[in-house]
Amino acid sequence: MTAKQRVDRKYYHTKKGIIATIYGNQIKSSAKRSHNNPAYTRLDLTEWAEADWLFDLLYTNWINCGKPRSLKPSVDRINDTVGYLFTNIQFVTTGENIQKAATQRQLGISETNFQNVSVQQFDLHGNLINTFQSLSEAARQVNGAAGNISKACKDHKRIVKGFRWKKN
Repeated sequence: MTAKQRVDRKYYHTKKGIIATIYGNQIKSSAKRSHNNPAYTRLDLTEWAEADWLFDLLYTNWINCGKPRSLKPSVDRINDTVGYLFTNIQFVTTGENIQKAATQRQLGISETNFQNVSVQQFDLHGNLINTFQSLSEAARQVNGAAGNISKACKDHKRIVKGFRWKKN
């Protein structure tokens, strides 16, 4: 590891370094979700975070616990359909943020919809029965496997749990 890499690594473990990383990730995430960029600058986010007691608490706990990824401070959008605004973000741990996203995907309620694939369920005569927000939701409803339903969406002759399937 070079001296510059050691300096960079130390910086990204500081409060300002974490905030810089969070802001950069927000820019990338906004583009991926077709949202506007954050309604604030990195400096604005830094000032907001430094004034927030929860960020300080999460950061201190992360440092004291040996910097595990799951406890690293992160920003969560309260309403996933809205972009990054100070009125729509809150500090959480990375573990909490990951768990929220996983739960939303499992329930088929992910508002971002870039990871979920909408699926239609048809009877054997081609009549539409139901539309599900995700493969996982469809699989739960028919007590089947998401992988089998996904394969049936590609091979329209394949029948899973007595139904034909099509991706929206």
